[in-house]
Amino acid sequence: MPLKLRSADDREYPRLRAAYLADLRAPMCDMWASFAEMAETSLILDDEQVIGFCAVDQEHQLHRLYLLPEYREEIDRVFAFLVEALSLQ
Repeated sequence: MPLKLRSADDREYPRLRAAYLADLRAPMCDMWASFAEMAETSLILDDEQVIGFCAVDQEHQLHRLYLLPEYREEIDRVFAFLVEALSLQ
């Protein structure tokens, strides 16, 4: 199944962001949260199904990565895809 990225939209992203925030084990530092909010957010799709999202800044630094629980076993494949597709540093 091919992975793809799509710009985050107002329909899918709020639901995923809420799930991400609910899944945090500790409060997020305001400074790091502001960096993530300034980064470009993309939805991660597997065979046209939204499976999570990522936030990457202009310097190709990953600030946020979230996969829905049922896709977390795919993290190695997703991360390798993101490194290549987004030229992560």
